[in-house]
Amino acid sequence: AAKAAKRYQNRGRRATRNRAARPRRAPSSDIEPAALKDLLARLHARFGTRVRLVPSVTFANGRRGRGRIEIDFADNDELTRLLELFGVDVND
Repeated sequence: AAKAAKRYQNRGRRATRNRAARPRRAPSSDIEPAALKDLLARLHARFGTRVRLVPSVTFANGRRGRGRIEIDFADNDELTRLLELFGVDVND
């Protein structure tokens, strides 16, 4: 029984060692850097405020990560202006 337990412990160490030795590929962005820069400039010109965009990514295993858009506003008046640009009626 002691030999079986020792084999089991060693097998776990080898698996951990092999997993740690493999280099991981970084996720790749779904938007090229030049296209992203151009898109950010156009969004800034359209909305008149700072816009941040985190593109979606594709991981090495094929899974996809979500992207995000953030638009800054200074006060409620600017928020109302932005919502109207999106076609949202704020008077409801």
